[in-house]
Amino acid sequence: MDIEALWLTQQGTRTSDNRDHAGFGMRQNEFLGVVVDGSTNGAANGGYARAIVQMLVDWFVETAEAITADLMVNVLRQLHENLREQFPRGSASVLLIHATGRNSITVFHSGDCVLGELDTNDVIAWQTSPHTLTTA
Repeated sequence: MDIEALWLTQQGTRTSDNRDHAGFGMRQNEFLGVVVDGSTNGAANGGYARAIVQMLVDWFVETAEAITADLMVNVLRQLHENLREQFPRGSASVLLIHATGRNSITVFHSGDCVLGELDTNDVIAWQTSPHTLTTA
């Protein structure tokens, strides 16, 4: 399977740090791309975002389970629960891309992390829209 991934980040204007984190994992004929943006509300949300990325990628490359939508939702819930003590007010936007060698792509997203396709003219065709209170 050939995957070409490009991750673009833009630091927000309301914090002094960039809270965007990304990670990629491969196993057999499967790919997982993870982008997490720590919320501006709460000083520790950059660390929260980084922890989510690290834990998701580690889980993905180590598990032998078949990846399904239900499994991903359950894993995200468990990660949140595991991180609750360290980040009691943890908040972040998430974008997950799971691709298989069977030309199957599943995308999960919440918040303002979005997925786009870059064409040969370097123009981005956005495939998802922000999922926020103002666009709910």
